[in-house]
Amino acid sequence: MSEQKTVLILSTFPHQIIKFSLENIGKQYQTLAYQLDKYIRVNAGNKFKIFHQILPPRGTSTRIKNSDEYKKFNCGDFDFIIVCDNRGLYYRPEEFADYLKLKARKAVFTFSSNNAMVGKEDVLFYMVPSGKRNKKGCKFLGWTCDSMLCTSKQLRWKVQILIDHNYYGRHINMVEKDLTENITLQTCDFAKTYKGREIVIRRFIAGGVETMDPDNPTEQVKYIQGKGLSYKEACDVYSNTDVFIVTHTECMGLSVLESAMAGALIVAPEEYIKDELLKYVHHITFKDTIDWEKVIENIDPIKSRKMVMRFDITNFTQRIVDVMNNIDAHKENGLRFKNSHK
Repeated sequence: MSEQKTVLILSTFPHQIIKFSLENIGKQYQTLAYQLDKYIRVNAGNKFKIFHQILPPRGTSTRIKNSDEYKKFNCGDFDFIIVCDNRGLYYRPEEFADYLKLKARKAVFTFSSNNAMVGKEDVLFYMVPSGKRNKKGCKFLGWTCDSMLCTSKQLRWKVQILIDHNYYGRHINMVEKDLTENITLQTCDFAKTYKGREIVIRRFIAGGVETMDPDNPTEQVKYIQGKGLSYKEACDVYSNTDVFIVTHTECMGLSVLESAMAGALIVAPEEYIKDELLKYVHHITFKDTIDWEKVIENIDPIKSRKMVMRFDITNFTQRIVDVMNNIDAHKENGLRFKNSHK
């Protein structure tokens, strides 16, 4: 029997303060750290022994470098170290990356939406099928979500519509493209005139999700990332959603994927979601005005879920396990992966 390999997962989750559970996780890469722990075990059995540690904060300034988080950081030797954060090493001091590479017997991994910027990691796993396909040290994984959490629980006598939150970043052109207010008004107008099933309108907001009164829609408040629902709570909301409406241009479109996995029809403004994702999702697009008759006709939870099963977390994690199992061969090949962006 081969010797058990060790894996250290570094994430920003405060392990020493609260329990590492989905009920306490609200951030994307903390969720991914949890999923990697669970599904590496599912996919590889006892082949890997997994450990967790807190990842020091992002930044490369002298103040960050000299902070206690970096000065006091130390870890043992592991076969693999997974830095579970967006461009986990690119945005952190080079000395920290060098230290981790000394502590990893086999390889250091990080993640990002694309492969445009690469740090000192051995392998960057990326999700968006764009850029150079065979860039050294870059392995395409694609998007993912958990089909066991994003389940279909729609009610036949209701049409439950979920409006995404507004854009929360600082790019002016993205702010100007945000359609949350317009979409909210269109949805409320539809709810007031529709004569079929009961219409329930919900919207992601800072702090969670609100159920809206079509006759008195509340004013939108700027969304604050990380101040909303836990990942499990968000999945529960998706699972009761018939229609998910995109409000702003998306980089990754994870909420689109999670809603679709839960059985929702995706309604998106034209060119707001990357075609590489949208073509695999049961959806309709609109230019200015939502065609509600078309929306109602196309609600099909079984079709929505079936179309995105290729993105299930078990498939995503298996690709990482495959890289770990064959890391020596990949190194001999110069860490150049045969990525397909189709």
